[in-house]
Amino acid sequence: MTENNRIAIGEKQKGIKKITTVTQAFTDSVNVLEITKSNMKRIYLDSSNVKKLSYLKIFNYYTNVYSNYLQGREKLKTAPIKDSRKKLWKNGFITTLNSFMSNNKEYDSIIKDSEKKKINFEKTIWPAFSQSEIKKDNDVFKAISELASKNQIIMLNEDHYYPKHRLFAMQLLETLKQNGFQYISIEAFTPNTEDNKIIIPNSKNGLYTKEPYFGHFLRKANALGFTILGHENYDNTIDREIGQAKNILKILEKDPHAKIFIYVGHGHLEKSNTKKRLMASYLKEYSGIDPITINQEKVIMKTKEKLVLIPRSFFAKDTLMQSSADYFLINNLEATLANVYPDKSIKTVTLSHPNFNSYKNEELLVSVFDWEEYNKTKSANLLVPVLLWLEKPKGGKIQLNLPQGKYYIIVKTVNNKLFKFNDFEVK
Repeated sequence: MTENNRIAIGEKQKGIKKITTVTQAFTDSVNVLEITKSNMKRIYLDSSNVKKLSYLKIFNYYTNVYSNYLQGREKLKTAPIKDSRKKLWKNGFITTLNSFMSNNKEYDSIIKDSEKKKINFEKTIWPAFSQSEIKKDNDVFKAISELASKNQIIMLNEDHYYPKHRLFAMQLLETLKQNGFQYISIEAFTPNTEDNKIIIPNSKNGLYTKEPYFGHFLRKANALGFTILGHENYDNTIDREIGQAKNILKILEKDPHAKIFIYVGHGHLEKSNTKKRLMASYLKEYSGIDPITINQEKVIMKTKEKLVLIPRSFFAKDTLMQSSADYFLINNLEATLANVYPDKSIKTVTLSHPNFNSYKNEELLVSVFDWEEYNKTKSANLLVPVLLWLEKPKGGKIQLNLPQGKYYIIVKTVNNKLFKFNDFEVK
C-alpha cells in the first residue's frame, strides 16, 4: 500500500486474482490511507465471500457506510445471490429502499400492484361511512385525544413501505403530549447512548429510521420533549414478541404511571385473533393494561378525506377482518414537506450545475440535509435527510420544493458522481 499526498493505492492478490484500488481525498482533513486500509479489509478474492453476501448487508452498506440509495437500489437488483432462502428478502429490501426516495415512479408502481392484492373492505365500510362513530380528518385527532386522556398506552402500527404512516405518527404527537404522554417506544429502534453526541435522527438508530419521514417523526418527538426508547428484542434465547413486551414493561417498572406511545410494524399490536401470540398480547398480560390499538395498514381505500378512523365494532360481522385492533385508520395523507412543516413557507428552488446536462436522461438522487444537523456532525452518511428526491435534470437544472431554511445538498448519480451545494439557503 502506497500513499502520495491525497492519493493511496492498495493491492490484494490471491493466486491469479488481483485487485488494485485507488483512493483519492479531496481535503487534507481526510486520512486517505486509513480509508484505503478499511476498504481493503472488505475485499475478498475467493468465492466464499459471495455466500456471505445478503440483501441486508447490501442495504446497510448503501444506507450507512456508503450513502447512495439510488446506487443501492441497483446493487440489490443485481446482487449475485443464488440462495433461494435469501432471495425471498430481495423484493422487500428493494421496496424498502424505494420507499425512502420521493418522486419515485418505481415505488409508485410497486405500491399500486401491492394494493391491488389487499383485502377490500368497501362493502363493510361504505354503508356505514356517514355514521357519527366514524371520525374524519381533524375529528380523528379529537377522538384520539379523548382516548389518550383516559388510557395509559396507545399503540399504532405501520406498513414499513409507507412514509405517510410515519407522517401520521408525527402529526399525532402533539395530541398525545397534551394528554400527558411522555414516552415513545419504537420497534427496531436503537436510541442514542448518553455519551453519543450525534443528534437524533441518524442512521445508527435503525433500519427504517433512515427514511426521511421517519426522521421527521423523530425530530418532532425530540422537539416536544418525549423520551424516545426502543423495545426491540435482541435476546435470541427468548421469543421476539415476549422480549419486546418485556422491554416495554421496563418503562412501567421504573414509572408505573408512565403514559406510553408504542410504535410498531404490522401485527405486533395484535392482542388476539392470531395463530401465534404477538407482542401486544404479552404486554397486556404482563402489565395488566389493555392498550388502545390503532391499525393503519389494514384498510386501504381512496376517500376524499385524508384520515378516517373506524371503530372495530364496524367489522364485527366481517369475516375478512383478521385484526383485533380497537380502531382502524384509513390514511390518505401525502408525504410532503408541506405536511411536515405546515407553518413554514414552501419555495420552489433550483439547483444548477453545467455537468447536469450529461445526465438529462438519468434519474439523479437529491439528498437534502438540515444545515444545522450537518454543521454539527459533518457526516452526510450518518444523518437522515430532510428529503430524498429523484429527478431527471432539465436544461442543466433540477427543481424541488423546500421549506425556508438552510440546507446541505448532495446530488448523486447511480455511479456515485457527486454534486455538492453547501450552505444552500431558501429565503
